[in-house]
Amino acid sequence: MECSCNHTEHQTTRDALLSRLIFDAYAHEVEGTMMHKKHLVYTAVMLFILSNAAPAFAEPPIPGQKNDADVVEEIEEEPEEVPEKPKQWSVSGGIRNRVGQGTFVTPDNSSEFSEDEIGSGSNAYDRVQMAYSFSPSYAFDPIESSSLDNFTLSGSFAVTQWLTQGGGANFPREVRFQDVGINLGWGGYSFGDTGIRLGGGLGFSLPTSRFSRVATVRLGTNAGLSLSKTFFDRMSIALSGGAGKNFHRLTSPAVDISQLGESNVLFRAGASEDIGDNLVAIGGINTEYFVSTGASVRIQLVDSLSFSTSYNLAHFWTYKVENDDEFRNQYADAGRGFGQSTSTNVALSYSFLDHFSTSIAASSGMPPKTSDNKSFRFPFWNLEGAAANRSSVSISLSAFY
Repeated sequence: MECSCNHTEHQTTRDALLSRLIFDAYAHEVEGTMMHKKHLVYTAVMLFILSNAAPAFAEPPIPGQKNDADVVEEIEEEPEEVPEKPKQWSVSGGIRNRVGQGTFVTPDNSSEFSEDEIGSGSNAYDRVQMAYSFSPSYAFDPIESSSLDNFTLSGSFAVTQWLTQGGGANFPREVRFQDVGINLGWGGYSFGDTGIRLGGGLGFSLPTSRFSRVATVRLGTNAGLSLSKTFFDRMSIALSGGAGKNFHRLTSPAVDISQLGESNVLFRAGASEDIGDNLVAIGGINTEYFVSTGASVRIQLVDSLSFSTSYNLAHFWTYKVENDDEFRNQYADAGRGFGQSTSTNVALSYSFLDHFSTSIAASSGMPPKTSDNKSFRFPFWNLEGAAANRSSVSISLSAFY
């Protein structure tokens, strides 16, 4: 049965009755016996207890108004806000202009044949190159219940073009497609509160460049680890090490005479350079193994400007060949050839518009010791003859998304 009476009116009437009963119970001048007074007190107490209980009549709801129970229920049913999942794929590209140190010098060429036969030697050592690169990558989901970070799969593609007469192996201003790289990177492992982070990766190189095909490369592999730590939230120092193995069809680079023409390949008739099947070895022994170590420092000067430098030392071994005969130089060791090379880089980088960065850099690559093997070279710039173009400066622009 539904009651249409007003709850406020009931509450007022009940409170008035309660006050009256209490007053009558303790007013000794009121008519009645002591029993009657006790009865009034008991009745007052009961009404007092009931007055603190739930109302006997529910207040009718007001249209459009929600009660407290509805509000609590709505809050409990609201779905939790799920954070947006980070983008797993990304792409980057870049363009770089590199100028060799030989471009800034003019060699002395006073030969009587300099002008008529070979032209002026003023640009003989000029080396200017453009490089274009593109790299897509995909980050896998992190491993649950593990301190391991994401694994990333990436690829690298690059094309270079010489803008000068010199530099090309086959003709001036040569365009070269570089090897395609496939890399699996490991995000790393953090050693508790030390701030030291361990990272690594595996890399594979596919022989898409002309030099790799001439060297009869089938596949290049490498693996590496790195340790890094950040100091003062602005400076990062990293140490790295790696090793790799190359797989070749032949132990020496070779060219096909049927494609180049016999007159374009220098070799001695019937000598060891002729390895059959129209292939001629063009000198040197291919590298089979290599080991590298390196160190790098990066300093965040301001929010968008950073300075970085790196040094790497590589040791490499050629295939083992049987060259211990009467023609071997007395100062040379038989078996595997061994060599060393350093590569350094000093750069100033600036990022802008969230997706772009530009940098200027000085790079060098050379053996760690001089040609006479008596002293060490300064690794960050070639100071022994600019003609070798072992050092260069460059400016680059990169975009990433």
